[in-house]
Amino acid sequence: MLAYGLCLYFVSIIGIAAAFTTRVTACFFTYISVLSIAVILQVVAIALVAVYNTMFEKNAEKFWTATLKSVYIGPYDRQETASKVWDSTQAWIGCCGVHGQKDFKHHNGWDRSWVDPKTSRKTTANLPVTCCRMKSSAPDITALITPQAFADHLVRSDCPVSKLKSSREGCFKKLSVLFGKFFKVFIGFAVVNMLCVIIAFVAAFIIMVRKRKLVGFM
Repeated sequence: MLAYGLCLYFVSIIGIAAAFTTRVTACFFTYISVLSIAVILQVVAIALVAVYNTMFEKNAEKFWTATLKSVYIGPYDRQETASKVWDSTQAWIGCCGVHGQKDFKHHNGWDRSWVDPKTSRKTTANLPVTCCRMKSSAPDITALITPQAFADHLVRSDCPVSKLKSSREGCFKKLSVLFGKFFKVFIGFAVVNMLCVIIAFVAAFIIMVRKRKLVGFM
């Protein structure tokens, strides 16, 4: 996007120069050359986004499933980076697991410890606390490392056990929707830019023809 912006910047300078110079043809072809580079950059960006979107749809689900089973250790241990990313993602976008809460039913490699805030008795969680909805005043979850610290910021303090007030949708589906929206917005932006480039090309061509006629007449 930076390269594309620089191209448009140079296009603007060339366009201004063309308006005040008698070397119309040279400026016109330079203008068209820079516009062509801008179009090529736009097409490359669209292709890369399309490829990435396809790769995400094909590979992300399998990769996330494998990662969840192999490295997720629960929300209290911050030593494993991939596990920390899982917790941050679940809390940030309001999702749970790859496909939903069922992912944690048969996965026993994570810390299921929980403390009932009302009785202070230790119990077993059915969901990671990061699958639970938190209050708007909750801090960054990476700063919370104990059941008691999490409980103070939950909408419902018994959520990890009861599953009430928890996120039910899987992260893969939620992120797929987000990426899909981004892809559509990007394509829309690219189409508008392409139309602007075409209009600029036609306008430059008309100005060149008229200016050449004017120079020839004078």
